Amino acid sequence: MPHYKMAPGPPGHFLLGSTRDIRHDPLLFGLEMARHYGDIFRIRLLFWPVYLVNHPDGVKHVLQDNQQNYHKDLYPYRVLKPLLGQGLVTNDGESWLQQRRLMQPAFHRKRLAAFGTLMTDATVTMLDQWQRFAERDQPLDIAAEMLRLTLGIAGQALFNIELSDESHTVGQAVATVNKLLSEYLSAPSRLSAFLRRAVAASVASSMPTPVTCSPCCC
Repeated sequence: MPHYKMAPGPPGHFLLGSTRDIRHDPLLFGLEMARHYGDIFRIRLLFWPVYLVNHPDGVKHVLQDNQQNYHKDLYPYRVLKPLLGQGLVTNDGESWLQQRRLMQPAFHRKRLAAFGTLMTDATVTMLDQWQRFAERDQPLDIAAEMLRLTLGIAGQALFNIELSDESHTVGQAVATVNKLLSEYLSAPSRLSAFLRRAVAASVASSMPTPVTCSPCCC
């Protein structure tokens, strides 16, 4: 049998793995892991190994060159399907490919180049406004400013309308959705059911597989 080298990664908690570290500060955790372990590293979430790929070549290998070797029949995607539906994020296989082809014209190289110009112009405008705030020594809410920038770009790129003025309303909606999503994913009944399945799978994988003989060979 071929020998595969296991990616490096932190040992983590004996039961939770890296779950607590990710919940505490996911961005800092990802940065520290990439700096310490490199372009590909392995963490554990409860009983399940998770591989994180940082280098563009590795991402291309997984998502484009060898995408048939990877699937989304995993617990996180099954949890998200009731919330997100059967879209590009959660879909898989031929159905996903059909949806991707329908969206492909929107990501043509010429259209992406136009999006780049739109993003650059919007960012320059925002930075000019920041400069005026800095000259008057006024504070800025960076999170609100970045949300305003994102909405402005998305509105112009996708719908050709101005959405940046709706940043406050959208920001409240996003905060509400994030809170509900967090409660949904960490609901005690869902977590306990997941733990039961994880323990059962772990026990089953550690048990020897019984060998049966057919009458013709025994």
